[in-house]
Amino acid sequence: MVFWYWFCTFTFIKFFFMKKIFTTVSVFLLFLVANSQSNFQLLDELNGYNDVTNTTEDIWLGPGDNVVRELEVKNLASTSKLVRCKRTFVSGIGTVAPNQDTVELCWNLCLAPTWNAVQTAGNVTIAAGDTASFAGNGIGFHVTFKPSMIVGVRTVRFTFYDNANTTDSVNYIINYHITAVGVAETDTKSFNFSNAYPNPATSVATIKYDFSVQAKTKIKLYNAVGSLVKEFKIEDQNGKLNINTDELSNGLYFYSLIVNDKVTGTKKLIVAH
Repeated sequence: MVFWYWFCTFTFIKFFFMKKIFTTVSVFLLFLVANSQSNFQLLDELNGYNDVTNTTEDIWLGPGDNVVRELEVKNLASTSKLVRCKRTFVSGIGTVAPNQDTVELCWNLCLAPTWNAVQTAGNVTIAAGDTASFAGNGIGFHVTFKPSMIVGVRTVRFTFYDNANTTDSVNYIINYHITAVGVAETDTKSFNFSNAYPNPATSVATIKYDFSVQAKTKIKLYNAVGSLVKEFKIEDQNGKLNINTDELSNGLYFYSLIVNDKVTGTKKLIVAH
């Protein structure tokens, strides 16, 4: 009897403490998960306010071209945040004057367009639930990239973080592909075109488009090395374009909307038969 008494007592105590430990660990893990999510969201002002939080964009352009990107930064927290923006040169070809790439970063204030390893812009206070918008109030994110004559890929990371808590951050990465052919971009808000679907595509990829004004428009399809594969003339202001991908090899492609001989945007298409 004594043996069973102490055995049952020991088993109960073991179960009680194991349950408490499990509960404590569970609460701790939930705390980590909850706090691993950032309080910021990045929206692409120039392409339908798509969510580009923690994404990578590939942009194709030629020597002498330039490309502009503007992001709206939203504060999802219930309190105001003092937000900083840092630009980091990740990889690519280092260049020197006079053939030097320039990256002009604006975040409340505009920095000199130099190609330093790391460059941090000013502070922007964003109220709870509010946004910092370059188009709206001129204090949001705006960056202009102008490549040198040297062909290659430059990768740049833009990090937005809470000045009081640097771990509360989001990133936006751009791979600038500088090719001899060039795919110059100029952003025009009056011309919208969708992401291709399905993507990856097996036999047909569909792209929807909607233009608020009339213009000479077409869509060009490029392969991964920047060579033109197909060109489609767009006759009407809204509709959809079906691309027959049966004729294409498996791999990565880019398609650009051309308006009056200028690229208004470039998106990615993957072909997988």
